[in-house]
Amino acid sequence: LTVFAFSKVRGGNVVGIKKLHSIFSDNPARVKEILLNMKADSYTSDAFCFPWNKLLRLTLIKENDVKFPLDIHLREDEIFMYRYLNACKSLEVLSEPLHFYRITQSGLTYRKRPCEEDLKLAEYILSETKLMNPSKDFRDTQTTRALLYHFSAFMNAESKRNRKNILKKMKLIHSSNKPKAKKNDRIVAKLVLKFLCFPDLICFRL
Repeated sequence: LTVFAFSKVRGGNVVGIKKLHSIFSDNPARVKEILLNMKADSYTSDAFCFPWNKLLRLTLIKENDVKFPLDIHLREDEIFMYRYLNACKSLEVLSEPLHFYRITQSGLTYRKRPCEEDLKLAEYILSETKLMNPSKDFRDTQTTRALLYHFSAFMNAESKRNRKNILKKMKLIHSSNKPKAKKNDRIVAKLVLKFLCFPDLICFRL
């Protein structure tokens, strides 16, 4: 796997460069560690998630049946990269920005999603994380992210029954994993955790 830095472009102008440190490793355990650390770091996280700033080996994809999930339209590339990570044996990170990433407001990221899609994405995040067997800190971060997508689904659910079912799932995930929020977690993540402890705060949604 080769990962390279990239420039962010808006309106034809470069507005930022995602800088990466040059790295090479052909130790599979070290490769996994580097990539998970890249994902866990808030600055380099997007450098991990996207396939367009990488060179991927086709034989690895075919031999390990690595595929994009077809039932979600957000973060499906991230799920693909988790699956590829498990098959990856070597890694080279290039510090030179070799790709221009065009920022627009019309992409799928900005599209309103049905609550079912958020729930499916949360399920993928939890299941793929479990398969990677990462550190507890990484699992905590991923569990908090899954809860955020559950919370988004809860707020967009159209029926009282759906909201109650989503709340039950959130409480089950939280009680099973008990993730600890890090200092750099978004404030909304902390609000979700508080909500699980004090659901009456927004009981009007039920």
